[in-house]
Amino acid sequence: MKKVEIKSFDTTNEQLKWMYDNRKELSAQRKAITKEADSIAFVSFVVNEKGERLKAEEIPADAEKIKIKAVINTTGLFDSHSDVHIPGLWKKSLSESKIFYLVNQHVFNFNGILSDEVKAYTEEIEWKDLGIKGLEGTTQALIFEATLDKNSAWFDNTENKKLFNLYKSGKVRNHSVGMRYIKDFFCINSDAYEDEYKNWEKYYPFVANKEEVDKRNYFWAVTEAKIIEGSAVVRGSNWATPTLSTEEIKDINVEAEHITPTIKPSKNDTQTEQPKPIINLNLY
Repeated sequence: MKKVEIKSFDTTNEQLKWMYDNRKELSAQRKAITKEADSIAFVSFVVNEKGERLKAEEIPADAEKIKIKAVINTTGLFDSHSDVHIPGLWKKSLSESKIFYLVNQHVFNFNGILSDEVKAYTEEIEWKDLGIKGLEGTTQALIFEATLDKNSAWFDNTENKKLFNLYKSGKVRNHSVGMRYIKDFFCINSDAYEDEYKNWEKYYPFVANKEEVDKRNYFWAVTEAKIIEGSAVVRGSNWATPTLSTEEIKDINVEAEHITPTIKPSKNDTQTEQPKPIINLNLY
């Protein structure tokens, strides 16, 4: 497949015309790569077996097995890839995949895997419970519940051991999904493009941060995607993916109670994505 070279444009109309003319090639090119999606900075915390919140200094220093619950991705956000994930995009992947991996910063190899004991599912969460100000309603969050065992073979390197301790102390604030596009639709806010304008009218109501989309007048509605892995990251492109909870596991059969975070992110922890100039496209 011939790679579509990204171009620069002087006007919005020129940009939209070029993207429309190359929409099929751009969609195929997007589907040929693994996307590392965006994340949010958010303070995580630890819970005990009863679901009671603990301070970092209350976590046993010798804890060697923990269970974390993290938001790996959210729907409805116009992100730095010009994507909006539509609710239901993970349904097929969740039903067909037998195993999921939590990894270290998208290093998806034997050195980067943190856990293959992962329960993955979606959950409706209010934006306010993710510490997001200015967005109303809920998002369909992709959740990973992962068991991290410091004595397992996955933690035979320094970087993974460090991340285990960061999880335990509540320092892992961001997660991101490694994914492959399966189905997407190009949406343009102009009736000059009949089908793409119909896509805009169909999927625009799903956009949570409409003011960002309105600056561009286009987006890609992603209706189906395949989960490759979920990662602990410093930053990502979807900024609403916190660690919800962490607990020490003394008995592997003990299930954690659901905890909804109410901690507000600090100014330093909250990533505010600045709108990109039209001429600097991030198409995939």
